[in-house]
Amino acid sequence: MLKIGSGRFCGRNIEAPPGRGTRPPLARIRKAVMDTLRPYIDGAMTLDLFGGSGSYSFESLSNGAARATIIELSGEAARVISGNARFLDVESQMELVRGDAFKVIPRLHGEGRLFDVLFIAPPQRREMVVRSLEILRSYPLFNLDAIIVCQFETKEVGDLGMPPFAEFKRKIYGRTELAFLEIEP
Repeated sequence: MLKIGSGRFCGRNIEAPPGRGTRPPLARIRKAVMDTLRPYIDGAMTLDLFGGSGSYSFESLSNGAARATIIELSGEAARVISGNARFLDVESQMELVRGDAFKVIPRLHGEGRLFDVLFIAPPQRREMVVRSLEILRSYPLFNLDAIIVCQFETKEVGDLGMPPFAEFKRKIYGRTELAFLEIEP
């Protein structure tokens, strides 16, 4: 079980997918992310490229995001995310897209979708953060004032500043590293 760390659902437990296929971020990491996003999250449209447990999206909705879109490949993880949405009664604020994020991104782009906050927290040690940013450069899904949160294993990736993305904050929490990116004009 995971505990929502802030906002209107603070203290509520949500389920995590069984097994080792997903590694939900620790509560202190999610709290740090929400603390950084506080000026941006109210009324935001969020996109979680690798949903896993959906914890970043549920924390976002708990803190005032208007809508959360979650992409998840695993059927079991998608089932857990849907169950958590029902439990928190946020089904009307959430969209779950089943599929490979790298294939879904072009489709969402073709639909003209834009997001204010994007979460990139793929399975560790698979070098998917840089690949995600590269595909987002080709198929932008972000507003010009968007914030992108990248989570990866410490020292897994170097500087993520690649136009139009500029890193404005990086924090290390044990073996987990967070990088926050903004869009350069």
